[in-house]
Amino acid sequence: MSEGLSQKSELVTPGSLAPLPFTYKRTDNPELARYKVARNNPVYIGKKPPSYTDEQLLQEVAGRREGEDWFTKEAWRKKGLPKEQIELIVGDKPITIYNYNEKPLTDEHLDRTRRVFEELGSRFPQILQRVRWILINDVQDPSGFGDEDLFPLNGEPNQEERQCLLQPRGLNLTPHRIAATSNYEGTLAHELTHLIQGDFIDEWKEKFKWVKCEEYPDEWETRPLPQPDAFHHTKGWYNKKTGERAASFEFPLHPDQFVTYYAKINEIEDIAESSAAYIFDPELLKTVAPEKYEIFSRHDARKPKPEVTAFRIPKNEISLPKVEPENILYYITEPEPTQKD
Repeated sequence: MSEGLSQKSELVTPGSLAPLPFTYKRTDNPELARYKVARNNPVYIGKKPPSYTDEQLLQEVAGRREGEDWFTKEAWRKKGLPKEQIELIVGDKPITIYNYNEKPLTDEHLDRTRRVFEELGSRFPQILQRVRWILINDVQDPSGFGDEDLFPLNGEPNQEERQCLLQPRGLNLTPHRIAATSNYEGTLAHELTHLIQGDFIDEWKEKFKWVKCEEYPDEWETRPLPQPDAFHHTKGWYNKKTGERAASFEFPLHPDQFVTYYAKINEIEDIAESSAAYIFDPELLKTVAPEKYEIFSRHDARKPKPEVTAFRIPKNEISLPKVEPENILYYITEPEPTQKD
C-alpha cells in the first residue's frame, strides 16, 4: 500500500482555499477500494492508449471525492460563506437555504417557500427525503438550450447532492409560466419535482411518445441558435412550417398536451412543469392533459400538510456543512502484460 495526498482544513473565504481533510491511500486490494482508476485510458481511440502517472490518478480520485458533495467542490468553496442562511424544518426534516446572492430573501419569499413545502410534503412526501439544501446562486448562468427567451434558466436540481440550485432569475415574484403562481414558487416546485422524476418517468414514456427530429426531415430542419447551448451546439432543430424550436432534438407526438412551452423541452421538464400545474392550477392540467393529471393524482399521498417553520441565522453565525476527515482507499488497474512472440 502506498500513501497518497493528505489534505486537512475547514472551508474559508474566497481566494484562500485551505485543503480538505481527506487522506488518499493506494491499496493493492480492489475489494477495499472506494474508487478504482485505470492506468491506461480504456476508451482511447488511437494506436496506443495514454498511460497516466500516479500523481495524475491521485488527482482523478481526489476530484471524484470532492465532486460528491456540493460544499467540497472548488467552485462553491471559492464563493466563501453565503450572504444568508435560512433553516427550514418541514415536519421533522431539516432543510437549509444558503443564499449567495447579494439580495436577501424577503419575508414574502419565506411565506411562499412554506407554501411549496406544505403542498409537496402533503402530496409527494418522498421529496423531503431527497432534498437537504437549497442553494441560491450569486451569478445568473446562461440558458442550457441556447435561447434565453424561450428557455430561461431559473434553477437546476442535483439528485446525487440532495440539493436544488436556484438562479437569481428564479427568485422573481412575478408570475410564473403557470400563471396562477409566482415565478419563485413555480420554480421551486419545478426543481424539487426533478428530485422525484424517476417516480413518474416510466409511465410518462409509455403514455406520451417523443420521436427524433432527424427521422422527419420533411417537417424539421436545423437552423442557427441565438447562442450556443450548454453542449456548444450552434444549430438546433426547427419545424419548417411553424418555426417552433425543438430544444432536445426530439418532438412530442401530442404537442397540444403541455401546460407551458417550456414543458416541450423533454419528458422530465414536462413532468416538472405538470407538477407545478398540479399543485397551483390543477384545473389547467386537468383540462390540457387529463392523463398527466391522472398520473399525479394517483401518486398523490394526500397526507396532512406538514408544519413548516423558517428562521434566519444571524450573519455572524452563518456556517457551511462541516467536512469530516476521511481516509480514502483507491485502486489502480494496471494494463495486462503483453505477450511476446
